[in-house]
Amino acid sequence: MQAVGFAWVALLAKAGLVYSTMIAPLVIAGIGISLAIPAAQRVVMNAVAPSQLGKASGAFSAMRQLGGAFGLAVAVAVFTGRAATRHPSPSALVRAGCRGLGLAVGHRRDRGHCPSAPGESERGGMLEGAAS
Repeated sequence: MQAVGFAWVALLAKAGLVYSTMIAPLVIAGIGISLAIPAAQRVVMNAVAPSQLGKASGAFSAMRQLGGAFGLAVAVAVFTGRAATRHPSPSALVRAGCRGLGLAVGHRRDRGHCPSAPGESERGGMLEGAAS
């Protein structure tokens, strides 16, 4: 959904655009990211042993921050090189393409079954006794 939203933004982007035109595509992109981040976190946390949860969580968070900063830098570099064109914003197309690729990779990875780590319940949840 996020890739669809940003692709729509890329197609609408032009000088003099009324901001209200961007509401629907940005809402769709926002819904997409709100679905993607928890799903990615779940995949990471279910792929490691319980003793490694802290390290996995920290590494995932650091990589997410680094990816966001690097992605923004690339988008700004692409956009500033082509800011005066009437074509779809190159930076928006790059963002939409990267997010679509990320979605495809994540979907393919999530289709495989991650075996339960030692200490996890058979239902695939985290440690049963962790809440007590």
